[in-house]
Amino acid sequence: MKTIYLVPHTHYDVAWAFSKEDYLKINEEILKEVMKLMEVPEFKFCLEQTFLLQEIEKRNPEL
Repeated sequence: MKTIYLVPHTHYDVAWAFSKEDYLKINEEILKEVMKLMEVPEFKFCLEQTFLLQEIEKRNPEL
């Protein structure tokens, strides 16, 4: 029997579909939900790009 892992992740292209501000808002909401889910020890999440994290941290230091 093979094991398959599903790993939730996010990817954003700031210059693609939305403004930087829109991406900040979208990703703030994603990260808020991820933080709730991280209370489950088995939950894993992959954030492949971190350039918005500094700004999100300024706006939401509790995250």
